[in-house]
This record gives sequence, structure tokens and C-alpha cells, in this order.
Amino acid sequence: MTIKECRRYLRKWKQTETSLNRLKTEKRVIEETIQALYELTLIPADGQPHGNQVTHPTEDKALRIIELMHENEHRTEDIDRRICKAEMYLKKVELAMTVAKNAGLLRRYYHDRLPMQKLADEMHIGKATAWRYETEGIRSICDLL
Repeated sequence: MTIKECRRYLRKWKQTETSLNRLKTEKRVIEETIQALYELTLIPADGQPHGNQVTHPTEDKALRIIELMHENEHRTEDIDRRICKAEMYLKKVELAMTVAKNAGLLRRYYHDRLPMQKLADEMHIGKATAWRYETEGIRSICDLL
């Protein structure tokens, strides 16, 4: 991977983390919605007739659960696929950061999105030196990404 490709790859770091959290939340909401239908609902027995038709509340609920599961089947499969892809990306980046030179600078620049001038000021170095450190760090992980 070239240095330019590595930089482009790392720029997706924060966005992928945010996307992963959003996908997990969306999947949890779908699962909770379906799970909520499993709970029993009791009709109060007051001894009075409530119409002249026979109802099947358990069957109706089971059909609704099956319908919801089918409606969301493709969506949950897509969410699972995207979660897996995002987790693999993040694990790959975290692994690369364990062996990277100047990993702290790379993390602050690509993950925390701090401007290079601010990083240089924090490290008490010049901006050009900070960019050299960034390039060293990128070169050290290009083969891993």
C-alpha cells in the first residue's frame, strides 16, 4: 500500500467507529422490537362478552412476529455484514497502531482529527517536524494495512 493509500485508509478511522456504534444500536432496536412482541398480553377477564367473533390473539401475535422477522431479515443481514466489515477494519488499524512509529501522533491526527499545527504545538516541535513524524509513522505501517 502506498503512503497516500495508507493516509486515505486511516482517514476513515473515526467515521468507521461512529458507523459501527450506529449499526449496533440499529440492530439492537430491531431485536428489541421483535422481542417485545414475545411478551404475553392478558385480556382482563371481566365476564362480559366483547363481540360475537372468535379471536385468536396468540396466533395473531405469532404471525406478527414472523412478519416482522421476515421484514427485517435482509436489513439485519446487511447490518451484520457491515458490522463485521467495520470491526475487521478497526482491529486491523488497532493492530497497526501497536507497532507504528509515532502511534500517538497518528491516533491524535487521524482518529481525534486534531490539526497538525495543534499537535506540533502540544509536542513542542515545528509543524514540518510533526509532518515528518507522521510520514515515518505511516511508512512503518503501510505493509500492515
